[in-house]
Amino acid sequence: MQSKAVKTLIKEIAVKYGFKEEEILEMVKTPFYLVSEVMRNSDRAALQFPSIRIPNFALFYCTEGRREFYKKLNSKNNEGNSTDRGSDKSDSSGDTSRGNGQGDIQVL
Repeated sequence: MQSKAVKTLIKEIAVKYGFKEEEILEMVKTPFYLVSEVMRNSDRAALQFPSIRIPNFALFYCTEGRREFYKKLNSKNNEGNSTDRGSDKSDSSGDTSRGNGQGDIQVL
């Protein structure tokens, strides 16, 4: 899964700073685990998708097109689950608590 250059770099860093190679690899992967958890736990019903920046790497965010997709999907689901057509406007009713433990990440 990792290239030879990456394995060598991880080994050099581990030796230089006195860590195990597995610990260095875990340090590298941790921000991405955090991004995946925040994305997985975002509130699709209320269309709340936080933007997450990993410094010196990337910005992860939800585009307006994707928000529109979820908005249409929510309204289709609400129409199918309810006999009242006006209930598709109540997307924000699921806005209880998000408590996703974002910690030190930068949410924009």
